[in-house]
Amino acid sequence: MASLKKPVRVPKLSRHPKTGQAYVTWQKKRHCMGIWGKPETEERYRRFVADLVASPNTTEPAKVATPAHQTEIVEFCVAFLEHAQMWYVKNGKPTAQLGHVKQHIRILRDLFGSTPIADFGPLAMQTL
Repeated sequence: MASLKKPVRVPKLSRHPKTGQAYVTWQKKRHCMGIWGKPETEERYRRFVADLVASPNTTEPAKVATPAHQTEIVEFCVAFLEHAQMWYVKNGKPTAQLGHVKQHIRILRDLFGSTPIADFGPLAMQTL
């Protein structure tokens, strides 16, 4: 008989009333996600949740540093989308594959948009 995985309880994003910081409480620890309402904060939260779902038995989700001087995933997504818009064309019209590419790029961007390409490895791909 196949064993069923225990579903992961997804922690909610909360706002600290005095500091305005967004945080998540998971395993009795508070994890700061950044300033409430910023897109980078939302991205960090989505990545945090994706890491939990991908590997629920870990004690600490992966932390990703984002140095500003490195090429980020979002830049790669823009370049690849430009390529895909030229490549997935038949008789002058976009093919259905372009829609699939856009959907996957959107997921990649939402989870890892500000991650440097050099830091995107096999574990990030597994999370994705």
